[in-house]
Amino acid sequence: MLTAAVVSMGLLAGCSSSTARPAATPAASSTSSTTPAAAAGARSDSECGLPDVQMSGTVTTAPPAAWELLGSVMVPTSPQAGPGRVDTDGVRHCYARTPTGAVFAAVGFVGAAMTLSVERSAVAKLTVPEAARKAALATLDAGTDDGKSPYRAVFAGFRLMSYDGSTAAVDVAFTLPAMGRSGAQMVNLVWQDGDWRVQLDAEGHMPTPTLLVSTSTYVQFGAGS
Repeated sequence: MLTAAVVSMGLLAGCSSSTARPAATPAASSTSSTTPAAAAGARSDSECGLPDVQMSGTVTTAPPAAWELLGSVMVPTSPQAGPGRVDTDGVRHCYARTPTGAVFAAVGFVGAAMTLSVERSAVAKLTVPEAARKAALATLDAGTDDGKSPYRAVFAGFRLMSYDGSTAAVDVAFTLPAMGRSGAQMVNLVWQDGDWRVQLDAEGHMPTPTLLVSTSTYVQFGAGS
């Protein structure tokens, strides 16, 4: 799984630093707005009643967001996109079934995965499938070091690589200012039980974080943007 320590050590080690991640083709549609469920002919099944549904589209400009502190990471929130719920353990969930909702869900999960006090609960509540989730939790529970990292991550941007209302792939860029490095985490999402869930591989892993030479090809999105 992704932790602050894993990200930091990966970027310190280089993470294929000889090449930057190539520019990939984002979702094809040019729209960046959300479409109300009635207008789209779809019914919202959001677990917390968020009404907007959009079954296609992309996000090409930074959406409006307020930024809130989760551990030492600032994560986005919006009345329209979510999160609609914040649990007592800090897990943030219930995002809109829209391209913007998927972006907020992806950034929010990466923020939770970088926050030791929230990571396990976020994995338990927000990942699929069940067998992969169990593997991820077992890995976390068997961790031999405390996972602490002195490097604070700051979100820098995103690219919505694909979106069809049932699945989404969001490439989330971040910086580690103390290291002078930038990285990216691909987050694969599926719509399940009224919210976006993070799709893990069979071993319970997310894709390996990638070192970036620049975040200029991303939609700039962060607490200071």
